[in-house]
Amino acid sequence: MQNVRGARRPVPQIAASLTLAFFVSMGTSAGAAAHKKHPKTVVSGSVRTYWFNRSATDSVNETAENTAFRLHLEHEAVVPNLVVGATAVALNTFGGNNRPADQLNATLPPTSFNTLDEAYLKYANARTSAVAGYQTLDTPWANAADTRIIPATFSAISASGTFGSDWMGLLAREFSWKPRTQGGFSANNLLTNATTPGFLVGGLTYAHDRYGLGLWQYGFYQVANQTYAQASMPLASPSYAPILAVQYDAQPSSGSALAGTMHSYVDGAQLRDRIHSVNLSIAYDRAFLIPGTFHNGGPAAIYSYSSDPLFTTMMVTGLYNINASWSYKALLDTPLDRERFHVLFAHAQYFGLAKSRLSSTENDVDIAWHLTPRISLRERLGYLTSTQTPPDKIESRLQFEYTVPTPPHS
Repeated sequence: MQNVRGARRPVPQIAASLTLAFFVSMGTSAGAAAHKKHPKTVVSGSVRTYWFNRSATDSVNETAENTAFRLHLEHEAVVPNLVVGATAVALNTFGGNNRPADQLNATLPPTSFNTLDEAYLKYANARTSAVAGYQTLDTPWANAADTRIIPATFSAISASGTFGSDWMGLLAREFSWKPRTQGGFSANNLLTNATTPGFLVGGLTYAHDRYGLGLWQYGFYQVANQTYAQASMPLASPSYAPILAVQYDAQPSSGSALAGTMHSYVDGAQLRDRIHSVNLSIAYDRAFLIPGTFHNGGPAAIYSYSSDPLFTTMMVTGLYNINASWSYKALLDTPLDRERFHVLFAHAQYFGLAKSRLSSTENDVDIAWHLTPRISLRERLGYLTSTQTPPDKIESRLQFEYTVPTPPHS
């Protein structure tokens, strides 16, 4: 499910308090001569335009257009290491979505709006960080999913820290979120319109040289619990140095199971390497068949859209939105012109394990061109053929982005 409906919540008092704190700290900083490090304000921004087109056999073609103007500001308050931040967004369709509802793609906002994506208070030093307020989260199954026009953001309290030079831990409690298709915060998710208490997530990661490990535990209240693990290591080879990665995901339902009975177990492996500046990988994932459960045992993207960590997720589809299957994916990424131009080819197949044996094949092309350090153009094409209905889908996603120069620190 891509479109999240439900009543929008008004901007809570925390946003107003943070905005007030920003202006207070701005005024106070002028007289803070005793502060050894001069307070500073960092401003950044971007303009992104996105055109989406989906054509499907036996179905009405869908399109959508959006342009978003983003302005991000961080101000260091008088208290050392304390930062107030905010991101304002002005999203405009410029009349491009004036069409019947069945011809308007639901993965982009249908109307224009202004919103506050982020409004937070952050304390950070060399090894730890704590954030309270509207913020982005970077975890495998709850993240910004910033592959459209605006990211998903979360009303949350989060804390992270590093241990030694190789370990990092994160703990976050989410109360509501703003999906990437809406201008307001809601207490639902991608699977249910019902109000939920949010989620709690904890993670521990390790990275050293070419070794990696990630362990994550989620509690999606009244929906499901989820355990995700991923590990990677280099393999010895006379000529090359490939990386072998494995992953495991378990997702049993919990509480009142608002999205229905969920029992999903996925395992997967990936082999990747870089040969003569070309990135290559081949991977498989398998979702075990458990009849009578959500997607017959297929995993659910409760907050992550298609930005989940499974190795075989593609542009149009993935295990997250089909019945229990096993799948494989091959990918080739060719950077050209000193990494300014990328051409990526990906191919995946999904083989259903339920009695219907539904299967599908997807081929993607992803072309990214950094015309200048601040201007980029990206075109993504996906072609999905399936034994489901509709049997074929073709998607085109064109994105233009301009990054506004950051002024000198004040």
